[in-house]
Amino acid sequence: MSRALKITLATAGVAAVVVSVAGFLVYRWAGELRTQAITGDLHVIYSNLGGNVAVLRTGEGAVIVDTMTFAMQGEAIRDLAEQLAGERVAVVVNSHWHLDHTHGNPALGGSDRIVATDRTLHHLETLDGAYWQGDAARGLPNETFGNSHVIRMGDKTIHLIRPGRGHTDGDLVALFVEDEAVHMGDLFFHRLYPNIDLEAGGSVQRWGKTLERVLALDFRHVIPGHGPLTGRERLEEFQAFIENLASVGREAAVNDWSLDKTIEQGNLTADAGFEPMRIGPFPFLTRDFVIRRAWEEATGAVSTAPQCGSKATHAAMVHADSASPAIRGEDMRATVAEIAGDAYAGRGPGTAGDLKTREWLARSLAEIGIGPGGTAGYEQPFALLSVTTQLPASWVFSTDVSVQPGTEFVANVANQTARASLDNAELVFVGYGIQAPEHGWDDYKGADLGGKVLLMLNNDPDWDPDLFEGERRLYYGRWTYKYEIAARLGAAGAIVIHTDASAGYPWQVLETSMIGPRFELAGEGEPRLEVAAWLTESAAARLVESAGHDLASLVATANSHPCRWESTPVSNSRRNSMRCSPRTFWACCRAATTTSGTRRWW
Repeated sequence: MSRALKITLATAGVAAVVVSVAGFLVYRWAGELRTQAITGDLHVIYSNLGGNVAVLRTGEGAVIVDTMTFAMQGEAIRDLAEQLAGERVAVVVNSHWHLDHTHGNPALGGSDRIVATDRTLHHLETLDGAYWQGDAARGLPNETFGNSHVIRMGDKTIHLIRPGRGHTDGDLVALFVEDEAVHMGDLFFHRLYPNIDLEAGGSVQRWGKTLERVLALDFRHVIPGHGPLTGRERLEEFQAFIENLASVGREAAVNDWSLDKTIEQGNLTADAGFEPMRIGPFPFLTRDFVIRRAWEEATGAVSTAPQCGSKATHAAMVHADSASPAIRGEDMRATVAEIAGDAYAGRGPGTAGDLKTREWLARSLAEIGIGPGGTAGYEQPFALLSVTTQLPASWVFSTDVSVQPGTEFVANVANQTARASLDNAELVFVGYGIQAPEHGWDDYKGADLGGKVLLMLNNDPDWDPDLFEGERRLYYGRWTYKYEIAARLGAAGAIVIHTDASAGYPWQVLETSMIGPRFELAGEGEPRLEVAAWLTESAAARLVESAGHDLASLVATANSHPCRWESTPVSNSRRNSMRCSPRTFWACCRAATTTSGTRRWW
């Protein structure tokens, strides 16, 4: 063997030993876990690599929040959590999607429940989808929610809350009620510069308001996503830093500063005592990083999911806070008094009062120095269609039930033609009339509804805070959505059943609002109903009864079994799904006609 070859082999051997030793030391360093007791039942686990983990003993199984970075950390967390709690880990909660809080999940895939927000699951399956394949898929969340969720086990209550955008758009905080503590995840970096994931819907501008909502909760102990256990005072300090950082971004947008100038001149003063996060000796979240993220969001230099519009438009939006002191009550009262005056005659579209109002708006914009931006001076022409619907003397069904216009039903021609008709169309009850795959909800389940008239409940399911968003009405609960989805499914008509509780206003509001012309944009080939209608609850009950059914029973079915949440296996993970289908009863809309006129029904 030559001398050179001997030297090469010896060098390679030494290198292999060094790499092996270094790898072993890194493994030991990453796997090192430390614990701190908060109460007798609640502990926090720290590591050198990964977010902080909370462990709660409930008497019915341990609940842990976050699982750090590696599978080997997940295994160690599981074992340590069970040692601390004296019971098996039954529930895993992920505060958000990043790997240093979730990649230990597969080692805890045998837990009964893995809980996260629906946005976190979305990011795991898309932004981090390459990791969650094969065996790792068993660590995906199998229980998701929108804005709030409650876990009750033993004598413990954990409120999971998504308070708003900040670090991402899917972060939750876990409030341990009896132990007076909150796990903040990465919505709070204790005296560290934070990560701001704009690409996953994070927002410097919204983060301060999000923390304000958290500070309104009742707690004493604060577990940050990174950094040591602390209290409310440090969380308030972090909120002040975030608000300061947001103002730097707005200042850069208003003054059209470059990134370099923003870093140089940005007045970020609330970060005294903050320092970069480190992996060993290496800093990777720095002051320049957070300023760059604030600059990117405020100036529109980076594309974020919730943001739309031009760079100039976005800069104007973030400038709104600094402009707000110039908005005075007396100015607003004077504006309202002017355009609400008799001289403008109600400002109805297409009327002389409308023209006068537009002229006043253009003049007012010019007076404050805002130039025209439309294709015709200050205006942008577009086609607006006026539809005046003439209702028949009564709406007659094949079961010899008739309902009266105004007092029992109101309707509009929805097809933007001179005539609409419903001739022997089958009537189908479809519950809430909602198709929302992201909520695991489908009231239609592939049913053929072509040419039918759909009878549906108003609003969206609101009896359970875990369904949609509880009492907060989503677009799925709006009558506009219900008519749109009915048209997309090929229905000829749709009837929404009015109740004062579901609408938030009495029937008389509908009765008066449907009188006279209705204005809408001209259609561009999208599917349309023939008739879009509302029916009083009493008239709907009478109609359903005439077909041999009971409205209260149908509503109860829509609000209970089989329309209840259940978990079913889907691609190695579990999703919430509905297993209900349209409940059908038969009644026909008899044809009625008018002899003349435009845009009349029928």
